[in-house]
Amino acid sequence: MTTSEVAALFARGRAEIGGRGATTPAAFAVAVTRRGIDAGVSEFRRFALGGTTSKQTFEPRYLGFVRDPTAAGDDAAAAAAARSEAFKRALNLIEKLPSDKKVGQRWRFVGLRGPIESALVRAAGAPADSEAAVALLDATVVSLDRVDVNRSFREQSVAWRPLPLAWLAGLFGGDVPDVEARLALSLASAFPADYPFALYRFGIEWRDHNRDGRPAYIHSKTPPARWVWRAGPLTRNLGAVLQRRLLDWENEHERGAPPAFARITARLSDIEAWLDENVDEALLARWLSRFALFDWSFDWSFDRNDARALLTRDNKWSPPTPVGPALALYGLLSPLFDLRPVRESGQRDGRDLLAPDTGARTPAAARKITALIRGGDVERAVDVARSRYAMANAPLMSTDAPCAVNDPERLLTALLFPVSSADRAALVRRWLRPQRQSDEVTHA
Repeated sequence: MTTSEVAALFARGRAEIGGRGATTPAAFAVAVTRRGIDAGVSEFRRFALGGTTSKQTFEPRYLGFVRDPTAAGDDAAAAAAARSEAFKRALNLIEKLPSDKKVGQRWRFVGLRGPIESALVRAAGAPADSEAAVALLDATVVSLDRVDVNRSFREQSVAWRPLPLAWLAGLFGGDVPDVEARLALSLASAFPADYPFALYRFGIEWRDHNRDGRPAYIHSKTPPARWVWRAGPLTRNLGAVLQRRLLDWENEHERGAPPAFARITARLSDIEAWLDENVDEALLARWLSRFALFDWSFDWSFDRNDARALLTRDNKWSPPTPVGPALALYGLLSPLFDLRPVRESGQRDGRDLLAPDTGARTPAAARKITALIRGGDVERAVDVARSRYAMANAPLMSTDAPCAVNDPERLLTALLFPVSSADRAALVRRWLRPQRQSDEVTHA
């Protein structure tokens, strides 16, 4: 850069974010990520003033640099735009959280903003570091959980916008998500737009629009009844989420209905791992909390194929998952808990075994099955499911084998994880009564 260009750059006076001056390290970090290449600046170097042996003397300490990613091509520019938007929303949340205050000659420490600010600065300084991005989400979850359980914090009506889905890929850094992340993705994406998973995970209410006309969450003064997530085992929390979701479906048949499609699906091997207790439940709970921060309602910048690609990056063939008793029961019951078509052939043009006009799938039937499973009576739950399939003219085969599982609650919570239409059709076909096809010839 020439001397005149440098002078012009510094004459601009300040770094801004949203028309306001950046006065904190986190705000300046967001301003840098949103600035792009301007006046020949392709990277920013970060320094901090550190103390020396003299109380009146400080020295600059180099803390690394941030290269402008928009210079690396269209893909990198798109990723940078998603990351920048996510950082901006995180910064807006920081500014809404209660801050530390000086009362008299002492400071009243709250500690809600600091952890998120530190994580945001680290994530902005290392755009390719997926661990830094995940740490930012974890710090946000911790602060929001503290807001939920503190009455004085809730009285301040903290509002925030969920994060853009386009930033999802940045959480994995090119690696294949593990089974816990895959399960969490399938669950978080399976909730309807009007009732996202975040409403059950955090003590928030869904506001259709905030002041700038965009959807937002708000922590109301009174904790909403829909907030069912508490400290305790993951299976208990997921069971409470399922029950509350069915209640919403029953109270508002249209708006509260589960979606008729699955945005991201889990593998059968993932469901089998959950049923066999081969999943790190603490890690799964953390991924669920992280994904609850994202906006799963609708996003023009998000392509479903991009998210699905996260789950197939390995591109390695794997043998079919053996279908055990618990997985077979999951395949029978799961179609009764949402409104997705159940194609007999597994193809889009196949007959829907549980078509809407049959009335086979209702919230009342799903709640009855839930109560029976929670009570340990899996046999009667299967009988109820059998009657619903018969109502849709899809009779199930008869069997004398008893239906039982070691952990009914785990089977129940597995119904929150959707699988692909082809996998679900394959599981249902195992239960259907064999029927003679119309083109078959009967021989004497």
